Amino acid sequence: MQEPDGMVEGGRPSGWRIQKWDLHMWGWAIALLLLSWATYTLWEKGHRWESAEHWILTWTGGNGARGPLWYIGTILSDLGHGFFLASLLWVLWIHGLKVSRVQEGVLWLLIAGLVCALIKQVVDRDRPFGAGPYSWPSGHSAAVLSLALFMGTWVRKPWAIAFLSLGFLVGISRIVHLRHFPSDVLGGFSLAFFVGPLVRRVPLLLPSSLEGQKPRVVGLGIGLMVFLLGVQRLPSRPDLSVGFLGILLFLGLVGLLKEREA
Repeated sequence: MQEPDGMVEGGRPSGWRIQKWDLHMWGWAIALLLLSWATYTLWEKGHRWESAEHWILTWTGGNGARGPLWYIGTILSDLGHGFFLASLLWVLWIHGLKVSRVQEGVLWLLIAGLVCALIKQVVDRDRPFGAGPYSWPSGHSAAVLSLALFMGTWVRKPWAIAFLSLGFLVGISRIVHLRHFPSDVLGGFSLAFFVGPLVRRVPLLLPSSLEGQKPRVVGLGIGLMVFLLGVQRLPSRPDLSVGFLGILLFLGLVGLLKEREA
C-alpha cells in the first residue's frame, strides 16, 4: 500500500479535503458492511450459514478432541488481542520507529476499539451457540486489521500483503472458534477500513502545543494501553500467550540495551 494522498512527512494530513485514499478505504468499508448485512440476513432467515457453522464445529472436533485447525486458530486469535497489538507497537517504538508513526498506530487501535465497543452496546447481538453477548462487530477483527492497514501504509508491498493476510486470518480464526458469526467478522473488517480516514483527521483537532511530544510520553501511553488491555480479559490460551508476550518483552529489552550502549 502506498502512503495516503495528502500526507506529509510524519504521517500528518495536509487538510480536511477528501483524497483518493479516503475514497478507496471507504469503498472497501461499505462493500464489507453490505456483505456483513447480507450474511446476517442469510443467518437469520435461512439455514446455509447455520449448516456451515455446524460443519466447522464438527471439523474442529467440537467440545471433544479438537483438531489442528482449532489450535492454529487459538494462536491467531490471541494475536488479535489488543494487549499484544499494543505490545507490538511498544517493541517497534523501542527499535526506532518514528514517534509520529507510533502515535498514528495508537490512534488506529484506540479509535477502532472505542467505536467497536460502542457499536457492540447498541447492536447487542448474542454470540453463536450461547458463547456470550456483544457479537457484532468482531473486536479482534477490527483491531488487528486496523493495525495491519496502518503498517501497510509505510512498509514495502510484500510486507503489507503479509500483514493484511494475517489480519484476515485472525478474523477467520474467530469463526473457527465459534466466537463470532461470519457477519461479525465482516463487520469488524469494515470498521477497520473506516478507521483510516478518521485517524488522518484526528491530529487536526489537537492543539498545536501537543505536537512534538517526547518519545517517553508516547512510550508511557503505550505502556498504559498494554496494562489496561491486559487486565481487561485474559487470552484463551495463557501458555501460548505468555510465550508470545515473552518474545515481545525480550525484543523490547534488546532494543533498550542497544540504545543504552549507543
